[in-house]
Formats: sequence, C-alpha cells, structure tokens
Amino acid sequence: MRHAHYFLFISDTALSVWQRQAGQMQCSARYPADAEGVTRFERLLAAQPQALWSVLFDLQEEDCRIETLPPAHGRDRLRLITRRLQQLYRHTPYHAALCLGRTETPKRHERLLFGAQTNPTPLALWLAPLQAQQARLVGLYSISLLGAQHLPRLPALPPHALLISHQADSGLRQLYLEQGQLRFSRLSHVASTEPALLAAQIQEEAAKARQYLASLRAIDAQAALTVCLLCEPEQERALQPQCQNTPLLEYRALPLSALARALKLPAPAGTQGSTAFWLSLLAQNRPQHDFAPAAMRVPYRAWRTGRALYLASAAVLLLGLGLAYHDWRQAEQANQAERLVAQRLARVKDSQQALLRPSADEPSPANLLQLSRHYQHYLAEQPRLADSLLTVSQALLAHPEYQLDELIWSQDSPTSVAAEAGNADHTRGPHIELHGRLSAAAQRTQLALSQQIITSLRAAGYQVEARQLPLDLRPDQHLTLSSERADQTASARLQLQLGPFKPSGQNHAEAAP
Repeated sequence: MRHAHYFLFISDTALSVWQRQAGQMQCSARYPADAEGVTRFERLLAAQPQALWSVLFDLQEEDCRIETLPPAHGRDRLRLITRRLQQLYRHTPYHAALCLGRTETPKRHERLLFGAQTNPTPLALWLAPLQAQQARLVGLYSISLLGAQHLPRLPALPPHALLISHQADSGLRQLYLEQGQLRFSRLSHVASTEPALLAAQIQEEAAKARQYLASLRAIDAQAALTVCLLCEPEQERALQPQCQNTPLLEYRALPLSALARALKLPAPAGTQGSTAFWLSLLAQNRPQHDFAPAAMRVPYRAWRTGRALYLASAAVLLLGLGLAYHDWRQAEQANQAERLVAQRLARVKDSQQALLRPSADEPSPANLLQLSRHYQHYLAEQPRLADSLLTVSQALLAHPEYQLDELIWSQDSPTSVAAEAGNADHTRGPHIELHGRLSAAAQRTQLALSQQIITSLRAAGYQVEARQLPLDLRPDQHLTLSSERADQTASARLQLQLGPFKPSGQNHAEAAP
C-alpha cells in the first residue's frame, strides 16, 4: 500500500503543504503562523495518520560554520560530532552536520559543515503537533544545507558565487559558495515583490553580503563578486534591466528550468517556482543532514522497521512458495519418470510372454530347441567344404584338357536334414556344379574325356550328373557325318553336378555320354 507523502515548507510567517502530482510540486494548503493555523494543521494530521512528512524550513537566525574534527569512524565519529554540536548549540535541539571531506594534512582531519536553528520557536510551533500525534517525520532539513549539498554540482559555477533565491513565504535566501563549499548564509524578508523595489533590495543585500565577506577576508577587497539570481523566466526579464553590473558586483541569472535540467529535476511551474524547486530537490535527493531530534524520528523509524520486516516476511513466504513449487515439480517429474519406467517394464514383460507363447503357425519352444540341437549336430557332422574342393581338384588334375570356368556349390538346409535324419540313405556334404571347357579335339575324343572325368569323380566318392556334354543334341536335331567332321578345333562345353557322397551299397546314376 502506497502512503501519502506530504512536504511541509516552514517560514517565519506560515506553513505550506505541498504534494508531488505528476512529477510536479503543487501547494495544497497554507496555514498562517498563529493559533488558528496550528489548529487547522492539527486537523490535517489527524486526518492523515498513515502519511509521511518531510519538512523543509527557511528561517532567520540560522547559523552555519565549518569545523575540523580529528579522524574517527563508526560510533566514535557519531559521538564526537554529537558532542561538538551540543557544545556549539546548547539552547536548540535542531542542529545537523554535513561532511565536506578531509583536509590535505597528514592526519587527514574531517571537515564538517555544522548548521543549527538558533531560535527554535518557529520550528517548535509546527513540530509540536507532529510529535504529539506520533506522525511519521521523515526528516527536517534547511535550504542552506540543502543548497550546500547539491548546488556545487551545477555546471560553470564561479569559484566565488553569491546565490540569491526568492521564496514567496520566507524572502531572499543568500548562499555564498567558495570553491563549492558554503561559507555564508543569510535570509532577508522582502518588503515588496514589485520588480523595481525587489531589484533594489537585491542590490542592497548583495552589497551588504560583499562588504561582510570582505571584512572576513573571504574575498579580496577590490575583486568583483558574482551574484547568481535563481529566478523564474518572468522574474529574469523583470530584474535583469534593474540589476546593473558594477565594478564590485556582477549579476548573472540562473533560470530555474536550467537548474532543474542540470540537477535532473522536473521544471518548476507556477508563481512559487523557487519553493517548488527546493522541494523537488528535497523529494528526489534525500539530504545527508537532518535537523530533527532523535525522539521525533522514532515513529518513522518504527514504521520503516515494520515495513522492512513485512517485506522480508513476504520475501521469505515467496521464497518458501518457490521452493515448494520447485520440490513439487521435481516430485511430479520423478513420478512421471516412474510411471514411464513401469509402462516400459510392462511392455517388456508383455513382449517376453509373447515370445514364450507360441502362435498357431509357429513351432513351440520345445520344437525350436530340438531344431536348434539338430542344427548344431548337423554343423558338427557336415564335411568341410575345403576337403570336398581338395578332392575335386585332385580328380581334375589328371585331366588337364578340362579348363574349369566356374564352380558353384550349395549346402542342404538344416530343416531338410532334420526331417530326413531317420533316412538311412541320406547323404551329407555340399552340392557342387562344375562349368568348364574341353580343349580342341574330335568329338569322340571329347566324349571319351568327359567319360573319364566323370569316372574319376565317381571314384572320388561323388554322385555325378552330366548337365551338358560336348555332344548335346536336341530332339529336333540329327547327327550326321558332316557334323562329326565340322569344327574339329572348337572347344566343347562340359557341365557336371556333383552330389554328396553316398554309401557304396547304393547305385549311382549313370551320366549319358
């Protein structure tokens, strides 16, 4: 839940309430510094118990000075700064310190800008209702220290510059910056806002400030002082003709729109541009200094602590939900993987059962086992092909006239072997086909050679069947004397098929010569 954030601007004459709307500071209420104004302000506080309050003041009797403290860190530094502030400003609780860096000395002492509202009455008038209603006070800040923190970041700022800004409720605030550090701050009430009278008052205040700085030897007595006017475009056009340069004072206008762009702020709008500019600077860049006493910041710190605990609890809850969701996802993935494994195991079991369960047209596992054993026995008892080929080669060596062109062999299938295992006449061995040619000779000689080769192979133990002989007549051809004499030098084809060895008691088929 987003809480309302109000910005209060306190002057010697009134308190104005501002809110940021669409990036712009807008004044929503104004209460005069009297009993009626305080009562109306208390009613606003009662109506907004959850709101946040940031206070910026621009009052007279504000003191600023630069102090040098020995180097310290942590709690020792805080105690040292608090003790020094109490020594300097015993009669007011509204004081603050702004760090300016360290000196160039070997001990590196710390340089601090101390500020305090020496007259606490104007602040106490408006801070008492805030403290009484336990309002969440974000901080209490002054224009002097706010400008000392942020205005040195402006580009092309002169080394010695007197900055003057006009706030409608408070007056002319003068800030003297030397090398980017605040050396002098003063507030003057404005007698009249008419351009001629306002310009005359600005010239008078600038001359007084220069004389004071020269008396402090902050500037050379004859050197010119640059006066920078923080103003709106309308004020710039009205004041520039009136503020003429002198040998000791040089006037330069700094439009608030250009300052806002340089400091990355929204451009102020309306007739209260300077006040809106300072409040925008406060809203966007929380200052390092805080004038509010520690007791007044307790409600805001308690709210911040509670908010931090709430956010931490929400973060822990979200983290726990995230971890729980992560664990649930892992468990879901594990369950899904387990289901997939179970499905695969079921499919494997079904496949195994299907393999073990014979179908109608498949042999049973027992028959398959018997066939496997028959096949192994068949392989063990089959003659080796190399032995058969060696026997054929030895038989053919005796007949060099036969030139072998091709040899084809085949083996009986184990199924036929198993089926004929009980047949006593069954022979084992490869089936060999010989395709070759007989060298040139007469046909009768070729027939005689063919018969000799067949006889040699049968003697080697093979069943021989002549598939093609040198004289292989077809039924439609006639043998004549001329055919016997023709082509005496041509080679003749001889194709033989050799069967497996058979026992000697069985008759061999004779090949026709």
